[in-house]
Formats: sequence, C-alpha cells, structure tokens
Amino acid sequence: MMARSRLAVDSYALLGCLDDSTELLNLAWTRDERAWLACDLDELMAECLRAEMHQGLPRLNSYPVQDPYGEAAPGKSVRKALRIDATVSIFAGAGAGALVQAMAGMARWRPLVVAGDVYPDFPYWVEQAVGIQVKALCDDLAPGGAVFLEHPGLTARSESLEFISGLCERARSADGLVVVDESNANYLPPDQSSAGLLCGHDNLIVIRGMSKAYGLGGLRLGFALCNPVLAPLLRRLITPLQVSPLALEIGAAILSLGDIAAPLRARIRHVRERAEAIIAGLPLPSRVSVDPRLPYLLFDGAAPDAIRFFEARRVRGKVHRYWSAAEGMPASYYRVSLPLSEDRMLRFQAYLSG
Repeated sequence: MMARSRLAVDSYALLGCLDDSTELLNLAWTRDERAWLACDLDELMAECLRAEMHQGLPRLNSYPVQDPYGEAAPGKSVRKALRIDATVSIFAGAGAGALVQAMAGMARWRPLVVAGDVYPDFPYWVEQAVGIQVKALCDDLAPGGAVFLEHPGLTARSESLEFISGLCERARSADGLVVVDESNANYLPPDQSSAGLLCGHDNLIVIRGMSKAYGLGGLRLGFALCNPVLAPLLRRLITPLQVSPLALEIGAAILSLGDIAAPLRARIRHVRERAEAIIAGLPLPSRVSVDPRLPYLLFDGAAPDAIRFFEARRVRGKVHRYWSAAEGMPASYYRVSLPLSEDRMLRFQAYLSG
C-alpha cells in the first residue's frame, strides 16, 4: 500500500518556508505568475469582496442547496473562458485535487488505468478506494473501464488533443470513459484545452483548476466538465456543496475576462530561453525534457547531485513526485520553477554564475 507521503502536496512538508529570503531564491514553486496576467486579480477580488460587504454578505449567508454543484453562478463564465458549448455540464469542487479524488471513486465499479506519467494523487486515491495499485494503459481497455491522463503532462511527451480524441474513440468501443486532468492547462490558450472535445465525445470528463497561472490555490475552486450524458455519474461521485458561493462568484468574475494569460505565456517563453542559456554547460545531472509551455526546469530522479548543486548556490527547487507509467510506480524529478519576475531572474543568473 502506498504511504500517505506519496501525495504530491506532502512534498512541500520538507521545504519549510516557501518565500525568498535575502540568502535564498526559493524556486520550489511558482509564486510570481500573477504579475504577468492581463488583469490585476488582487484588485478584482478586492472589488468582489467590497461588493459582498456592501450588499450585506448575501453569498456568505447563503446555503446553496438549490445549486449544490455550483453550476449556476460560474457556468456562463467557464464556458466563455474555455469557449465551449452551452450544453456542457459543469460541477464545481474544492480545487482540482478534490475532483481528481472523486474520479478515483469509480474504481469501486470500473477498472481504471493511467495513460502517461501523472501526479501521484490519482493512483494513490484509486489504491485507497479498492486496495489495488493502478496500472498503465495497454493496447486494450478493459470493458467499462476508464483512462486517466494529464493534459498537458509535465514532460515534453505530453499527449496531443488528437491523441485524447482517439483515446475517447477507443474507450467508446469498450463502453469506457476518459478523464483528463487539465490542472496545467491554464498555461495554454483556450483552444488547446481538451474541453473543446466535449461536444464530440460523450464519454469525456475534463477537470480544471485555478491554482496554476492564476495563482489562486487559496480560492479552492475547480471544475469538472462533461457531456450532459455523464452528469448523473458525476453527481454520484462528487460531494455537493463543496465550494462557497463567494468563491464561485469571484471565480466567475475572473473567468468572465476570458484569456488573460497571453502575457504570462510570452513571459514563460522568454524566461525559459534565458534560464536554459544560464544553466547550459553547468555540471548538472541529466535534464528531463519538460513541456516548454510550463514554467519549470526538470532534472532526472530525486537527483541528490542537483539538490546539492542548487542549494550550494542559494537556489532551492523541490522533489517533484509523479507516478511513472513506464515503471508502474511512484518516481521523482527534481524541479526548479522558472523565476518570472525580473529581479528574481537576475538573482538566478547571479547565483548560478558564481
């Protein structure tokens, strides 16, 4: 049985403080993304909170039993942000992680497999549900089974929309489902989301969050999207009343702005070029080809050599746990987040240059 320490969030337990200090550049996570969005989210959220207060706290004082899955408030905004059809069903959850756990509950009556490398959480929750370790997708999908994958995945081997669409067709022939965790897809343009496949595939579930790019992990808001045919299944899996109506209102206000991440995408491309030029030729362990759209550098394995190298130069990354499809078990990379602000980028350059 997997130990609880296999969950992704537990990798932060050994890091202590997540902020920079005068002596340390902490690149264990991305903390300077929001400055590159095309909107001041702090001001927008403050405006929502002021409106809530001036209106007499209607959302905080409500019990949303007539909209237990939070579709009414943000539904229009989610559809606008992702440019999806009005018929798509939307279920709100307390972040993408809670929705991933809910999907693992299908293991009680469906065989579940994983396509590609993923965060360790889904395999962990499947094992907790049925006591059986999840397996990697083979050529054939078991009748009535479900496939879980991430889009985009962490590495450059990310699966394409064409692959996901084909996987849905393969699953259909076995009366199966496809579940796509798009936690990282906030770094993509909306037309690159697999949510655009929902109208053509009634056996597809797409999970989105607001932690990546938006930097709103504290809002605890995620969405599961599906064809209405699957809505009864999601009601069976997802706990209702997870999200505060106020969080839904703030999320709706942000998503109604549409694609605000274009400047962030440009900044990630620019900083990646600079960071890769800085580390070129340095005595580091082997690099892992990360999806270039994501704000990370990856190094092979837990890589004590990489940890020692960066720590000696006052730069801190983190051990990034994942479930390896090739090995059928948990494994690790060493991950260094790209410093997106100019002052942090200059510190990165100065520290690694000696």
